[in-house]
Formats: sequence, structure tokens, C-alpha cells
Amino acid sequence: MKILHLSWDTKIPGIGGSTHEWNIAKAFKRLKNNVRIVCEWDYDKKVSDELDGISIRRVYWRTGRKIIDPVILLLKMLSNSFYQIINFSPDIVYERYRIMGGVGVVIGKLFKKRTILEVNDPTVDAPYIEGRIGLFTKLLASLWERFVFACTDKIVTHHEAMVKRANQKKVLITNNGVDTEEFNPEKFKRTKWDDRFVCLFVGSFAEWQGINTIIEAADKLSKYRKILFVFAGEENESKKNTVFLGKVDYNKIPELIANSDACLYTPDTENYKPMKLLGFYFSPLKLFEYMSMAKPVIVSDAGNLRKLIKNGVNGYRIKVNDSDELVEKILRLYKNKKLVKKMGENNRRECLKKFSWNKIAKEILK
Repeated sequence: MKILHLSWDTKIPGIGGSTHEWNIAKAFKRLKNNVRIVCEWDYDKKVSDELDGISIRRVYWRTGRKIIDPVILLLKMLSNSFYQIINFSPDIVYERYRIMGGVGVVIGKLFKKRTILEVNDPTVDAPYIEGRIGLFTKLLASLWERFVFACTDKIVTHHEAMVKRANQKKVLITNNGVDTEEFNPEKFKRTKWDDRFVCLFVGSFAEWQGINTIIEAADKLSKYRKILFVFAGEENESKKNTVFLGKVDYNKIPELIANSDACLYTPDTENYKPMKLLGFYFSPLKLFEYMSMAKPVIVSDAGNLRKLIKNGVNGYRIKVNDSDELVEKILRLYKNKKLVKKMGENNRRECLKKFSWNKIAKEILK
């Protein structure tokens, strides 16, 4: 099959959301499909490119002017959707949704193509709750979203809060995945901090990431000289038991995880308004990357994390923002190397069985 993959505001390859889009596209390709991606232009990349057998077309639309950019993007989405559908003649139009997006899906429907929409966050409700858009914009965007959802044959998402305006018969709720070959513990040896018990967090320090809970736990464990907290994503002042690496190239992340003992993901769903009202709706890539590298994980007891992490089996769940419980669980792992190894092996086995990108892609294309 020929798949036209539209991701208008994502720079591919890149970081963040582009990791998801690029891995899904590669999985589609591995399943013997002809794939073309249309994505946002990056200043140091070619407009027309080919990587790993995937055709990439990049669209320039950002001018730096907040009022003009949405208009330019809309025109670019319209013109490029028509052009690519006519020129590439896909069997499937697959689009990553953004607020007032979905143009490719609508045009794909006009051309009688099979359409699949990927919805990764509450694109209307979260901005409204945060105050980034007003009531009129919310109402307009909600009406458009209903129309786009109606034009879509299948909607792929991680949480029902993102697709409450859709016909639920069209909705596939799934998780993110991981490249189990790239994130393969057998490919890496521990090269540093081997005399320490390393607790690792990878990601941005966004409001909802719960970094303060981890830092509080680090302070409470400062008397344990062997326990080290490592943060990759942003810089901060390092202390005797904390190391802040700043931004780390994505291709270095598997090696970094290999040099850890336990991995942490403790989102704050109590003080971040969208999650407090809608629930924890993400399916974090980092979690599956930790798991695929055969590491035990400690997470907040929230959303789909409850299904993914089983207490005492492949990690622990703690109460949201409870640094005391995080300390307790870290010490439990610190004092039991056999448990660390067993939990890690369970996570690796689970990823191979359920969470490879190929398995996710097959489920999407059913």
C-alpha cells in the first residue's frame, strides 16, 4: 500500500513528537508499504529528501509572526494535501492532528481514500483550560474537530479524553511503542557510574513532568553516597548526588539508560490543570524506552501508567507528588539487585511482546 503521512508542525527527523512520527513511518515501511511523509521544514534540511527508503517532503510555513503563521499553515495544508494526494496517489492518508488541522484527512475523504487520524493530545480542551485560547476559538475549533472526526475512517489515540467528540466506534486506543532493536540492552555495556545506584530521568522539565518530586527525593536520600540521580533534558545546578546533563542527542539515550539502575517518570497530575480535569492522557515514549532497556521503572499512579506498571512485577507506582514514597521504592530497589534484574527482564519481555513499533503499526493498519 501507499501511505501519505502528514505531520504539518513536526520536524522529521527530530526530537519529541517527531520521534513518534518517524518511528511509525519506519514501521509502516518495514511492513512493505510505500511511505511518503509531509512535515515541517527545518532550516538545515532539504525540502525534498529520502531517508531509510521513505520519501520526505518538507513544508515551510513559519514566519515568526503569530497572526500570519496560522493562515499560511492553512494555505500550505490545503495546497500540499491536494498536490500530494494527486501526485502520490496514496491508498491511505494518515495525519497527525493539531488544533484546526485535519485538512489532509478531509481532502483525502473527497478523493475517496482511506483516512486515519492520529490524536496525541486534547488539542482543543487543553489550550482552553490553560487559557491559551478563548471561548470563541474553543467553540470554533470544537465544531471543526467534530467535522474532521466525522471525515475520518479510524482515529488512533492514547486516551478517550482526546476524542470525546468522535464516534467511539472509530476509535482505537493504543500505546506508544519503542524500537526494540535500537533500545536493546544486549548492545550496551555499562561504562560509567558503575559504583553508584543511578536513578535516571529523561525528558523536559515541563510543568507536568513532576521533576520537583524527584529532586525532593534526591534531597532526602543525600546521605546515601551510593545513590545518584541523573537528569537528561535540561540543565540545572548539580549537587553531590545529582547530575544534570542538559540536552542529550537522542541517539545517545539508549547508552545513557544502559548506565542506570532504575528509571523514573512521576508526572504531576494534581497541579497541571489540563491533567487535573481530564486525567493523565499521555503515552510517554520514555517509559517504553526505559522498559525496552530492561530497567525497572517508578511512575506516578495515574492514567494508563496503572495498566503498564504492575507493583513489584516490573516497577512501582507511587502516589502523585509523594517524594516520601518515591524514596521508599528507590531504597527497596537499591537494597535488592536481584529484584532490579528481574523487573528489568520483565519489562524487556513485555516490550518485545506488545510495544514494538511494528506491532503498533500493524494494529493501526488493521
